[in-house]
Amino acid sequence: MITLEIENPNGERRIVHIAGDRAILGRAPASDVQLRHETVSTKHAQIVREGPAFVLRDLESYNGTYVNGRWIAETTLKFKDKIGIGRFHLTFLTKVPVEPKKRK
Repeated sequence: MITLEIENPNGERRIVHIAGDRAILGRAPASDVQLRHETVSTKHAQIVREGPAFVLRDLESYNGTYVNGRWIAETTLKFKDKIGIGRFHLTFLTKVPVEPKKRK
């Protein structure tokens, strides 16, 4: 399950839970997370589970995708990472299990 807190351009916040291991974020009505604003591409980005991790990929959006203030093409998300998509601010709230460090 993917959990996001979404803050829209008006400052209103909501929590979204997406069942499954994949979510498309974009302006299109068919998006798993619809972000209605002209600064968001129709299919802007996607979050995909890869093993125990979740990866955020920009889908060649017009305005880019940002994580913690840095432009990304693809990155592994961590709990409470800040995602910027157009004028929306999202917080990644999915707790990802951390593998214990191996002793040498």
